[in-house]
Amino acid sequence: MSEIGSSGHRLFNLPQEFGDGLVIRHATKADIETVVYFTVCIHGDPELGVSVRDLMCGDHPTTSANDFILVVDSNADSRIVAMAGLISQTWAYNGIPFGVGNPELISTDQAYRRRGLMRAVMDGLHTVSTTRGDLVQGVQGIRWFYRQFGYEYALNPGPRRQFHLSDISPLPAGETEPYQIKRITEADIMLIMPLYRRQCEGNLITNVLDEAIRRHDVSGYSPGSDLGDWTFAITDSDDRFVG
Repeated sequence: MSEIGSSGHRLFNLPQEFGDGLVIRHATKADIETVVYFTVCIHGDPELGVSVRDLMCGDHPTTSANDFILVVDSNADSRIVAMAGLISQTWAYNGIPFGVGNPELISTDQAYRRRGLMRAVMDGLHTVSTTRGDLVQGVQGIRWFYRQFGYEYALNPGPRRQFHLSDISPLPAGETEPYQIKRITEADIMLIMPLYRRQCEGNLITNVLDEAIRRHDVSGYSPGSDLGDWTFAITDSDDRFVG
């Protein structure tokens, strides 16, 4: 099966020549460090480089190196000039699960922009996602930018609340804290899951997180990755889980 993308290229059977010495292909494990370097150079964020390595190394529950599509310039030592990755997820609509493809780490070298490279990469990711049976693809980003790839604003990610620890009043002298907050561990997962399912009730669209994904979120990412789980447990003075 192959599909003609909006760029006019067949994007399912890779690698393919794009023209001018450019080749579009799937990444492999051998590309990991090159992809990490390219990501950090384009986005200027070392944490993203750590995240890329974690996604490509083969330990992630849904994503591997082969889920990244690269454009390389064979006239310039086959260096990467554009890329994006596909993270597979499962969402639920009113409790009914369905597959979702999530394009991420969308990057193009400035010297190679406006040549249709990212459109070809996105076409390839969409084809792979659809072939897997995903019903939709979703991306978080600038609303107007992704319209050129067929996206329309659809979901509000929801409100966020934040406060600074410095805003918490000091404990009066002689009193002890009745509760404490700590990062969850794998031992807390079975306590967290029922609360997450309860939180999903009443929401039309939710993200389905099974135990394997939760476990990887808690302990499967490297230090410095921005993909790790930032869920915290609330425990009482006897270290019992309360929320």
